[in-house]
Amino acid sequence: SLLLNLPPDRRGLFHRADVESLEGFARLRRRIFGRDLAAGARIGADQVRGGDPAYGAARLLDGLPDTHWAAADPVREALISVEFPEPCTFDLVDLREYLPLGQRLDRFAIETEGAKGWQSFAAGEGIGRRRLASGPRTTAGRLRVRLHSGSCAPALAHLSVHLSS
Repeated sequence: SLLLNLPPDRRGLFHRADVESLEGFARLRRRIFGRDLAAGARIGADQVRGGDPAYGAARLLDGLPDTHWAAADPVREALISVEFPEPCTFDLVDLREYLPLGQRLDRFAIETEGAKGWQSFAAGEGIGRRRLASGPRTTAGRLRVRLHSGSCAPALAHLSVHLSS
């Protein structure tokens, strides 16, 4: 949810400056999220529930809200890997948990592989409905996401990569 806190005036209209600000926000969102740099990438996972393609890593890139990747039940740590068709420049990774199964992830770490080898990009605690993990502007050919869950097997619904600046 997003609280904009833009009240209408006495005529029931939004102030012109507020409308312009919202339009600018919409343009910014389209510019940042309009192109997923991971589209067309090769994606894999070191764990897949039952080896079943229905829970495979490709589900992270399919754009469908009712699909997800999941690790097998005893697994508490997993690795998702993304190989771009060619090196690309980005500074934002969008991760989303598959919430019908509950919030499962305690920690994540994202690393990129470029000219200097594997480097830390971003890390954090929890993902939930959506986590925008920002890092330094990076050009990389590969990306990996390390997931840690203390209570049950990790499950993600979405992964995308973007350039915000």
